[in-house]
Amino acid sequence: MAIKEQGAKVIKQGRSHGQRYARALRIQKEQGVTLVHPFDDPEVIAGQGTIGLEILQDLPNVDTVLVPVGGGGLISGISLAIKTQKPETRIYGVQSKNAPSMFESLRTGRLVRLKDYMTIADGLAPGEPGRITFQIVRKYVKEVLLVSEQRIKWATKMALESLHLLIEPSAASVLAALGRRYDPTKGENLVLVISGGNISLRLLRELICDR
Repeated sequence: MAIKEQGAKVIKQGRSHGQRYARALRIQKEQGVTLVHPFDDPEVIAGQGTIGLEILQDLPNVDTVLVPVGGGGLISGISLAIKTQKPETRIYGVQSKNAPSMFESLRTGRLVRLKDYMTIADGLAPGEPGRITFQIVRKYVKEVLLVSEQRIKWATKMALESLHLLIEPSAASVLAALGRRYDPTKGENLVLVISGGNISLRLLRELICDR
């Protein structure tokens, strides 16, 4: 809706990143337009790296950063910016157990394309990491942590009720990891990157009513 309000033409296609990207490639070929990849693009990664610079500016002594992971653009930019200036900082990614494409790619040492990857955290589910982002994550990210769907739902609801933050499930994944997949030590300077507020009223209603 917000994109439409800015005058853009919105084309709906399928339910997965793969379906949408295939359609985008056809449009690019047919119309000769420029295609901007959502995550596997050096300039996109560089732009997201400014978040890492802001973290270092606001918290120079940062020890650990937790970042949501889908295709890997966000964590690639952040890890590049931070690790090149403060290499001792630990960077962790967080992904849903239902869509562990980056996790499996790191485990096997090659790009893994998932066949089935339905998750409430749809922003973390492209089905396959980018080629550029995979190499950056392999080099700079300590580990990708997996969290359950139930934990992500809980974190999304908790953020609204306790923190007064309206965030999407993908963004809530880093909150979901705390206390289950990552336990901070006393005095640790920990940053959670909470990025994204794309949540429908229907889903929000379901989460609020789920007791």
